[in-house]
Amino acid sequence: MSELTVREAGADDLEAVVRLQREDVIREVREDDVPVAAYRAAFDEITADAHQQLLVGEVDGEVVATAQVTWIRRLTYVGGETGSWSRCGSVPTCAAAGSASG
Repeated sequence: MSELTVREAGADDLEAVVRLQREDVIREVREDDVPVAAYRAAFDEITADAHQQLLVGEVDGEVVATAQVTWIRRLTYVGGETGSWSRCGSVPTCAAAGSASG
């Protein structure tokens, strides 16, 4: 079985990220008719924000998972940061095989 590689999303990953969100069976809203280009401004803002990480997981060069992490500075733990997962998605066959678990 091929291994999952996780990396920061780049501009060329927008279409794959939107595809994964559309395939997510537990998504909050249905946006199937929205053109992928409509997400570009939000994607660019998220990837430019130092307190956000948009991650993708790849298997054999194909994007099969995505997650958005928001880093929040706290006063506890001497000003440490905590991450909040705000969105995740994966290809069902990848998750069923255990490759997308984290």
